[in-house]
Amino acid sequence: MNLKQRSWRGFLAFLILPASLAQAGTLAGGQWQSASCGQMPNYAPFPALDSLPAYNMAVEQLNNQRQAAKTYLDCLSREANADNDAINRNVKQAYSATTAADSRAVSQLQAAEKRFNP
Repeated sequence: MNLKQRSWRGFLAFLILPASLAQAGTLAGGQWQSASCGQMPNYAPFPALDSLPAYNMAVEQLNNQRQAAKTYLDCLSREANADNDAINRNVKQAYSATTAADSRAVSQLQAAEKRFNP
C-alpha cells in the first residue's frame, strides 16, 4: 500500500468513525427521524366533561400528556443536537483534511518547479 492509499484510508476513517459513535437519527428526503425517541405522544381526546370527577381526570390526563410530550421533545432535542455536532465535526475535519492535502500538493509542485526552473 502506498502513501496515497494510506492517507485516503485514514481520511475516510477519520470522517466515518465519529459519526458512527453517535446515536444518530436518519435523514431522508429532507425529513429527519429520531433513532431513539420513539413516536410523538398522542394527545387523546377527553371523555365527557360532564362532572367534576370527569373534569379532574381530564386535567390529570392533560398533565400526563404534557409530561410525555416534554420527555419526547427533550429526547429529540438532545439527539438532534448530537447529530448536528457530529455533522459539523465531520465537515470541519473534511475541510482540514482537504486543506492539508492541497498544501502538500502545492509544496510538491513548488519543489518540482524549483528543480525545473532554477
